Amino acid sequence: MYDLLCNYICISDGVFPPDYNKYECPDYQGRPAHLYLELGILDIDRIDEGRMEFSLQTYIKERWTDGRLNLSAFSGERGRAFPQTLVQDLWVPDLVFDNAKSGVLFGLTLPNTHVKVEKDGRLGRTSRYNMVISCQMNFLYYPMDTQSCFIKMCLLSNPDFKVTLHWFGEEDSKKKKSSQPIRFMNDIQALKYRLETPKPHKTQEQWSSGNYTYLYANFTFVRLISGSLLNVYLPSTLIVCFSWLSFWLEVTAVPARVTLGATSLLTLVTQMVQARQGLPPISYMTAMDIWLFACLLTVFGSLLAFAFTYHIHIMQKKNATHTTSCQCSKSAPTESTCDLIVRRTLRPATSNQIATKNYNVETTAKTSWEQLRVIPLDKYFRIAFPLTFTTFAIIYWSFYLSCT
Repeated sequence: MYDLLCNYICISDGVFPPDYNKYECPDYQGRPAHLYLELGILDIDRIDEGRMEFSLQTYIKERWTDGRLNLSAFSGERGRAFPQTLVQDLWVPDLVFDNAKSGVLFGLTLPNTHVKVEKDGRLGRTSRYNMVISCQMNFLYYPMDTQSCFIKMCLLSNPDFKVTLHWFGEEDSKKKKSSQPIRFMNDIQALKYRLETPKPHKTQEQWSSGNYTYLYANFTFVRLISGSLLNVYLPSTLIVCFSWLSFWLEVTAVPARVTLGATSLLTLVTQMVQARQGLPPISYMTAMDIWLFACLLTVFGSLLAFAFTYHIHIMQKKNATHTTSCQCSKSAPTESTCDLIVRRTLRPATSNQIATKNYNVETTAKTSWEQLRVIPLDKYFRIAFPLTFTTFAIIYWSFYLSCT
């Protein structure tokens, strides 16, 4: 009923002049029309690093003046809605989103768009969109990175000499100080990011058909590092410390030390693969890659340290055996005495295995075996490895925290 009444008023009062053309922009005497935009962000529900995109739900309000229309029938203190049956005959801005991958006009129960005649005589169109926006992300400082994304808007077929784009508030200095053309309608809490206040920006680009004004809505996503600390940094640090336990084991405990180092190494490799699953196939190292690679080198270094220590142990063992044999040949002991010394050098004897006839032979064999087991390299590694890794951790965190 209201639409029919408005339709009758528009026709009878001559809202549309006879020469009105909805395909021509409302410029006046060669001066361009001015279009003002305002964004109300409802939600940013997904930030996908793998596809380098984010999705948002937003209200976009467009305001412009069409001097060709007679809108006296819609004058009022609060303005009135323009009839939907006549919107199809009205010129509306051909606004496009330059870096949007996809988007739809929200229409759960009905299309969420309407045109209103405001109290100052301007036309305003408010629409709700769901959009997926492309964003070129940089993961050099991941997971301590800050991503800067934007929505790029322009008019499709109207250059600046016909229609000029502005952010809401630019026409009035008082409004510019008090209003915010981009604002969050709700308290948006992203799962992995902290959202900074969006900032408007405007540029101009030159095309063959003329100059076009582009409006940018800049969003800043600051990644929260707490999840990475619990899932990556703390477990990898514990794995590295776990690999140092091999320095407190005896050098003869080969299976235990090798198993300890190999298990730590494989666990870190698995963690490195899982840490990159959510990222695109980038060709450079991230901050997390550097950390995990340093942990991998530390664990691998502990395995090499054990191999070197065990090699020194074998060499000392052979030298001690050779020295014992030479002593036997110089002193010309009996054959049974030399055999006993060599056996005690190669394998530690206990009192329940061999009955000793000569006290001097038993003392010489026991002293040689104790000298073989005392390897001072493990004592150095107990200090060198934790000290090196701690130094790296201090430099790493100092650098990346200062950069972010």
